[in-house]
Amino acid sequence: QGEHKPNQHEFERKNDDDSDSKQNGLPISENHNKEGQSRASFEDAISATGLGKYNALLILLLIFPTTAQVFETASLSYVLPIAQCDLDITLEDIGLIIGMTYVGMIATGFLWGCLSDAYGRKNILICGLLLNGAFMAMAAFSTSSTLLMISRVFSGVGLGGHFSTAIVHSSEFYRKEYRGTAKLLWGIMESIANMILPLLAWLVLTNRWEFTLGSHEYHTWNGFLLICSMFPIAGGICYIFMPESPKYLMSSGNNDKAIKVFQQVYTINTGKEKNTYPHQTLEQERNLSDDKPAKRSAAELIVDGLKELRFLLHKPYTSRIILVCGVSFSLSTSFNTMRIWLPQMFKAINDYQLGHNGTSTDICVMLQSWHEDNQNQEQVCDIDADNSPVYIQSTIVALTRLVAYLIAAGVIKYVGSKKLVLCTAIATFLLTGGIYFTQSSRSILIVSSLSNAMGNVSTLMFVSISVEMFPTTLRTIAITLHHTSSRVATLMGNLLFPYLLETGCVPTFTFVALGPLVAGLLSLLYPDVDNKPLM
Repeated sequence: QGEHKPNQHEFERKNDDDSDSKQNGLPISENHNKEGQSRASFEDAISATGLGKYNALLILLLIFPTTAQVFETASLSYVLPIAQCDLDITLEDIGLIIGMTYVGMIATGFLWGCLSDAYGRKNILICGLLLNGAFMAMAAFSTSSTLLMISRVFSGVGLGGHFSTAIVHSSEFYRKEYRGTAKLLWGIMESIANMILPLLAWLVLTNRWEFTLGSHEYHTWNGFLLICSMFPIAGGICYIFMPESPKYLMSSGNNDKAIKVFQQVYTINTGKEKNTYPHQTLEQERNLSDDKPAKRSAAELIVDGLKELRFLLHKPYTSRIILVCGVSFSLSTSFNTMRIWLPQMFKAINDYQLGHNGTSTDICVMLQSWHEDNQNQEQVCDIDADNSPVYIQSTIVALTRLVAYLIAAGVIKYVGSKKLVLCTAIATFLLTGGIYFTQSSRSILIVSSLSNAMGNVSTLMFVSISVEMFPTTLRTIAITLHHTSSRVATLMGNLLFPYLLETGCVPTFTFVALGPLVAGLLSLLYPDVDNKPLM
C-alpha cells in the first residue's frame, strides 16, 4: 500500500483503546508541552471542570430548544381541531399541514449539519432558534391553510437547525460517566415541555377571543400560536451568552479558546479562580498544517459536507449509519405518528362521550364515530371547543413520560444503555398494540400514557447511543442523517394515518405497533458505548 498523509478522520477512526496520542493522530512529542508535561485530552479536561452550577444551567437552558421542538411539532394537534372551520380543512388536510414542518426539516437538515461542523454548535443554535421563532410567529397570523403551511415549512427549517445541534452541544459538556444520564436529562426537559403545551392550551384555547387587524379576523388559536413562538426567540437570545462547545473548539484546532471555556466552566462549577484549573495545555485534535480558509461560501460548505460523508463509507461507520437510520425510520414511522395524533384521539373520545351521556366504549368504535363526524362536517362545520378533558389527559401523558425519564436516569448506570433501549422498545411495541384491546377511556389513557413514556425513553436512548458511535467531526452529520430518517418516517406516518383510519382499526394499530418491535430487534446490533471516551 502506498504511503499517504493521514487526515483528521483517519486519526479519529482509531479504536477507543488506542493511546491518546495515537487517537489524535500526533506524534507523542506533540502531545507534550515545552516543559515535557503531558497535554490534557478532552476527557481529562472536561473531568477537571467538575459537575455543578454550570451543568445545572445548561440543563435549564434546554427548556428552550425542547419547548421549541415540542411546540413546533405538537401545537397544531391542539389547534387544528379547533381551527377546522376557520381554515376550512378536512381530517386529511390536518395530516398534511402537520407534515409541513417535517418537509422544512428534511429539506435543510443536511445543510444545517454542515454549517454546525463549520461554524460551531452555538452559532447554529442561536440562528435556528431565532429563525424557528420568527416563522412560528408568522404562522400565528395565518388566515388560510395555505399561509399556515408555508409558515410551517420555514419554521421547520429553523427547527432542523437547532434541534440536533442542541443535543450535541449539551452532551459535549459532560464527561463520559455522566454523558448517558445527561442525555436523559434532555428527555426530562422535553417531558416538562410536553406538560407546558397542554397546560398552555388549556389556559388559552378554552377562551373565546376574537380580534381584528386590518381586514383580517383572528381567533383564540392565533394568539396561542403567537405565545408558542416566544419560547424559541427567548432561547436564541439566552444562548448568545453561553460558550461554544469545548469539544468542537478542540476538534477545530482552537485549543486556546477551548482552554478558556474549560476554565470558565471550572470556575462556575467549583467557585475557584480560573488560574487554579489543573490543565494549561490541550492535545491537538486537528492537523494544523491542513488549515482551510476561515470563511467559506455556502456552496463550499456543502461540498465539504459531502466530502465528510465519504468517511461514513469506511468501516466501521458504514454499517453504523445504516443501522442508525434504519432504527430511526422504523421507530419514528409508528411512534412519532402516534405521539402527534394522540391529542386528536383524546378529542375523539371526548366528542364521543359528549354525544353519549358521558359513556365510553372500545377505542375502535370511538375512532370510527369521530371519523364519520369529520366527514359530516364537510357539509355543516360544527366544532366542539370544550376540550378541557383533552388537555388534562395530554398533561397526564406528559407527566407519565417525565416519571419514566426519572426512573431511566436512575437505572441506566446499572443496566446500561443498550439493555435499556431494548427493554423500552419492546415495551413500546406491547403497549402500543395493547391500545387496540382497550375498552374504556380510562384504560385508553393508562395504556397510551405508558406506551408514550416507553417510546420517548427508547427514542432518546437510541439518539444517545448514536451520538457516541461517531467522532466529533462526523457526529453532527451522522445525527442529522439519523433525524432526517426520523422526519421522513414521521411525515409518511402523518400522511398515512388518516387514510389508515378509513380502512379500519386493525391496520391502524398494526402500523403503529410494528415499528418499535423492529427497532428493538435492531438494537441488538448496537455497540456498547457506556463509559467509553468521546471520539
